[in-house]
Amino acid sequence: MTSTGIPPERAAALQDLVPDAEVLAVPDAREAIHARVAGVHAIIGCPRSFFDRELLDRAGTTLRWVHSQGAG
Repeated sequence: MTSTGIPPERAAALQDLVPDAEVLAVPDAREAIHARVAGVHAIIGCPRSFFDRELLDRAGTTLRWVHSQGAG
């Protein structure tokens, strides 16, 4: 799942790299992210203000990777 802050070309490139995966572009809105996060394996570019325990709980046990574009 990617943030809408990621350009469509980058989301398409991710999809091309991993054709068996489904890359979801979700609006940067808490409700939209929470509605689509269940069962995802990765979260890329989620706004920090939305990243909390509730998001992790909604993602569930399938979540394996969280990528922050501002990380280091």
